[in-house]
Amino acid sequence: MKFKKIWIRNFRNFKDIDLELNNKNIVFGRNDFGKTNFLYALRFLFDPTIRKNGFDITDYHKRNTDEKIIICIELDIKKECDDNKFIRARVGGATAFSEGSLFIQLEAEFDDSEQIGNPVLRWGGNLDELELIDQRGIVTDLDRIFEIVYVSPNISPSDLFKKHRNLLYKETKTDKMDEIKKAIKSLNKAISTDERVQQINAQLSERYKEIKEEDIEITLKSEHEINGIFNHLIPYIIDGSSEIDDLYPTAGDGRQKILAYALTNLIEELKIEEKGDKRISIFLMEEIENSLHPSMQEMVSRHLFETSKETYPYLFITTHSEHMFTYMNDVRLIRIYKSEEDTIHNNSTFFKVPVNYNYTRKTYNEMLAQALFYDRVLLVEGMSEKILFEAIIERMIAETEKVSMNVIEKATILSIEGIGFEDYIRILNNLGIKPIVKTDNDIQKVKGVDEFLLSGINRCQNFYDIIENKDKSDSTRTYPVTKAFDFKCLESRRCIKHKVFNKYKEKVDKWKKAGVFLSEIELEEDLVRGLPDEYLKKIGYTEADFIKYLQRAKKKNMNEFVNEHLTTEAAQAIYDDERFSCIKVLLGVEEVD
Repeated sequence: MKFKKIWIRNFRNFKDIDLELNNKNIVFGRNDFGKTNFLYALRFLFDPTIRKNGFDITDYHKRNTDEKIIICIELDIKKECDDNKFIRARVGGATAFSEGSLFIQLEAEFDDSEQIGNPVLRWGGNLDELELIDQRGIVTDLDRIFEIVYVSPNISPSDLFKKHRNLLYKETKTDKMDEIKKAIKSLNKAISTDERVQQINAQLSERYKEIKEEDIEITLKSEHEINGIFNHLIPYIIDGSSEIDDLYPTAGDGRQKILAYALTNLIEELKIEEKGDKRISIFLMEEIENSLHPSMQEMVSRHLFETSKETYPYLFITTHSEHMFTYMNDVRLIRIYKSEEDTIHNNSTFFKVPVNYNYTRKTYNEMLAQALFYDRVLLVEGMSEKILFEAIIERMIAETEKVSMNVIEKATILSIEGIGFEDYIRILNNLGIKPIVKTDNDIQKVKGVDEFLLSGINRCQNFYDIIENKDKSDSTRTYPVTKAFDFKCLESRRCIKHKVFNKYKEKVDKWKKAGVFLSEIELEEDLVRGLPDEYLKKIGYTEADFIKYLQRAKKKNMNEFVNEHLTTEAAQAIYDDERFSCIKVLLGVEEVD
């Protein structure tokens, strides 16, 4: 079975959305954008305990009860596997003419007289010819196929333990039965002699006889004897390094959640072993990072997407933590966000770690995850650019009135460090996050030929094609030079870069409109041109010496420059310079096409 698509109409903050799905899905976005509502759409569809209460007027988008709530899922069931055979056997004729898809649809028309929306379920192989799903009581035939396993952000291991104790203790036998019965008898005897218990016994007996005269006595006893030996077991955590023989119920919130996930894992393993009552489990996990330290969040990410991924074959996670993406692979990323008009939007894209990052997945994912919760992301080649641009933005916020503090909630700068430039642009673009790129005008000597490969120009063309969803253009542009050209001469190479920039100026301007910015030479040369007149002389540098200083130890010296020499006047000049217009685009001050 494979989740293919979901449609949600007129439900809560979703007016009309349709999204591609996968069997592993991460739903993310900032607070109060609708992640919980997305899970509720799935719960209404697949969970009879949620569906039985119907839809309240507030479940209708902006209380628009003139339109139905519609929630529809498309499943791909054409592949031969146990789950698909199980589904086809239960659904029967409803998929007789299907081309491999099963559509499950919930509709709810609001009843004004009852003030409730009554859910109606249908399914079939063709969206235009769906059949009503049989229902007995609150349970439908759909609920005999699927089971929702909802993991709340406030999950309690004790509650989970009690809920599933019949499964956990199934066919439990103990060789301690006589010893346990003796202990329970002793416990009951001790309880019965307690003064307060005897007082309650007498009071209850008296009140009972006031209603009905009988020769009986009310006695309080331990429920162990009546409800079973194991019914009152509660999971405790004992610190193995402690010499004190004390028990702490599940310890702190973090340990409590880890224990709850361990219990969930065990319960699902036991369900898989069950042969009689098989149902397909769909896991909905809401903000599971709550109360967990970042390192523990990464451990949970590894558990879900690597070490125990077979335990959770159908998984939907909501999160607002970048650490939950650390070990993701083969997942559908679903972004929920608001437009400037305060309308909720959704985008999704399939994510698979590239083959050449299989063993550096954590690094690859961590860098991408830093960008996923923003509306605009400026991708730069290294930390020196990031240090400079962030220092300028901080000056603009703190010391001028040109930039609002609110912009930093929506925009960020990501230093790529040579990893995944094109992949990140493609993923961000597909998710509706605006990628902005600032890159150097690099050139490389072509071996055995008197010409340069225009790496910077070719790179920008590739970025532009990805952002504009165009077919990949020629990325092998070169620039010829004479045989006498000194390839090792730095000044000669700068001269070539300047000529190349001017030659492709029309394209450079076109790329800029799409959010791709090319330095005329490199960042350091652009910075020299953007600084106020006489500025370098004031801090004791010539242009050549300043460029050498910054390029000698890029990150270290750029940090030193912005902390010791970058004045508000200089920051303002750079901010307003055309060479650094990528900063204004990042902040939303200037828009790109």
